Amino acid sequence: MITTYPPLGDRLDPATSILVRSEMQAAGDLTTAVSGGTVVSTTVGTYVNRYGFATAATGTGTTNRAAICSQLQNQIAMGYGEVTFCAIVQTPSSLSDATNRYAIVAGFNDLLNNINGQSAVMFRYRDNINSGKWQLYTIVGSTGGLTQSVDSGVTVAVSTWYRLECRINAAASLAQFFINGAYVGQIVGDIPIDPVVDVTGFLVQIVKSAGTSSRAIIIDYADFQMAVTR
Repeated sequence: MITTYPPLGDRLDPATSILVRSEMQAAGDLTTAVSGGTVVSTTVGTYVNRYGFATAATGTGTTNRAAICSQLQNQIAMGYGEVTFCAIVQTPSSLSDATNRYAIVAGFNDLLNNINGQSAVMFRYRDNINSGKWQLYTIVGSTGGLTQSVDSGVTVAVSTWYRLECRINAAASLAQFFINGAYVGQIVGDIPIDPVVDVTGFLVQIVKSAGTSSRAIIIDYADFQMAVTR
């Protein structure tokens, strides 16, 4: 079982926490969002010691996209309890480049049609962003789009599994990021907190911006957790 680090307390108490989890053999509480691309679920057997996964492929369209995401992108309000996100993703067999440029985004985001969002806390990758390394990124709609970006120091490699985790503290004043279980950086402030303007959803998405060759990510797992008061 994957445990987001640092873990929440009692994951099974509905009075204190929300847990949305998918092993990708069935989307469950999650859904798909595509524009020209495809998302295909496959069950146990394709990868050793993995139960199920989803392949999100862009197809050949220049601006196609494909995602696994929450049912709605405007339901998570930060600043009322700890919020965490975890996704396990395998990168495409080719890196993003000027000929076939794509981005991978994973985390909290209120938009499905671009890699920036209006209110977001997430990981980003593209060859011409942060020199091809995973970038830790936030943007806040309620402050007119103020952003922060931090270099994770982890260069994206082809056909590689990455466990991407983000923890936002209860006050939404600090976001900490982890890759493959190792702490890679944090963002202080400039985190979406307005309960009307800054509400988000969560996603794992690949988005094309140039070229006609299809690119695909494999999503093995995703979960979202939020402390609540009922």
